[in-house]
Amino acid sequence: MKRTLTTHEQDKRDLIRELEDKDDEIDRLRDHLEQVEKDYGELVENLNKETDSRVTELQSQLEETAGISGALKSQLNDLGQKVVVLTAERERYRKDCVKMQTQYEQLANQSQKYVKKVLVQCR
Repeated sequence: MKRTLTTHEQDKRDLIRELEDKDDEIDRLRDHLEQVEKDYGELVENLNKETDSRVTELQSQLEETAGISGALKSQLNDLGQKVVVLTAERERYRKDCVKMQTQYEQLANQSQKYVKKVLVQCR
């Protein structure tokens, strides 16, 4: 014959079932928390790798830019020096041209005087 459970025994069984359900829920939540922590760790690791990679890339670009800037500065200085030299040469050539123009005019005058003198002597 089946024995009927007392209210106290039934309450006890209900409480045990509730506790087992809560234990199961705690286990599911613990597993979920572990998965979330694992996913979070992977995300942080990937983000750190991407950040490090980007920082390295930007540092390389900065160094390259600095190198280019240094090279351009050096080229600019070289060009500046060449401009100074070429400007001095141009001024020297200009003075030489003025001097030669003066000499040409003097020779032309002398030549005209000589031609006149010869023409006078030939008459």
